[in-house]
Amino acid sequence: HAASFSAAFAQEIAQTNALARLSRRTHAKVVLLSDSRVYGTGKPNRVYAENEYAHLKNTDEKCFEGQLLRSIEAYLNCEKKAGRFELTTLRTGIVLGADTGLKTPFDDLFKSVAQGTEYTLFNSDRKYSFVYISDVFRAMIYSMTTLKSDEVYNVTGINSTVSTGMLSAVLHDIYPKTAKLTLGKKDELNACAILGSKIENNGCAPQLKLETALELCVMSYMDDAKGASLPNTHDGRLDAIQKIQLAGLMEVDRICKKHNIRYF
Repeated sequence: HAASFSAAFAQEIAQTNALARLSRRTHAKVVLLSDSRVYGTGKPNRVYAENEYAHLKNTDEKCFEGQLLRSIEAYLNCEKKAGRFELTTLRTGIVLGADTGLKTPFDDLFKSVAQGTEYTLFNSDRKYSFVYISDVFRAMIYSMTTLKSDEVYNVTGINSTVSTGMLSAVLHDIYPKTAKLTLGKKDELNACAILGSKIENNGCAPQLKLETALELCVMSYMDDAKGASLPNTHDGRLDAIQKIQLAGLMEVDRICKKHNIRYF
């Protein structure tokens, strides 16, 4: 694993260097998409803001990804100062996205709930933050158009920082007949609980609750078209999704009009 990570580390740094060179030449605004692994191994009951860091053990193979993210962030910040380009860093929670090709440690969990099979979820002492991909895209657009540059912003969903026990309970509440879940041995993910109030206070509040994000992910594994639907009675979550889709179209329309881009 160390050898493969070493090669991946070198490749990522090379790509970051190429991005920095391009940004120096063009003075283009850069939005760096990082995630909560950069904070390190969080403590139980701790939620981390942008200016805080948890423990990151340099010799622990499980911390290699966090080391890489810190290195990329530090490298681009150094290049930003030397090259005089704008940089905004977004640190996301665990990104969920139904039918997007995104891989998460919870994909088998969603599949089991969709199919009504038994599943054992690891038991964690810590909490993890989640965010749906539409809220990540929204934060990226805000970073390019509205948010103050040269800042770091955490990006999470609405009420989306939970333990694995709470995650199991939420899924059982949504799917009481098919969520056959138990908690197994203690384990931890390479991720942290993060605080998203900074970006919210700057006008970019998330739109999706955790329940909606989980529902969309479970639905993506359903074969039955009747089961793969959100009824209006689901706490208004269908209305929330429709509003997000409309807001996304309006934002695309605004940007296209601003730059005289024609679309059909």
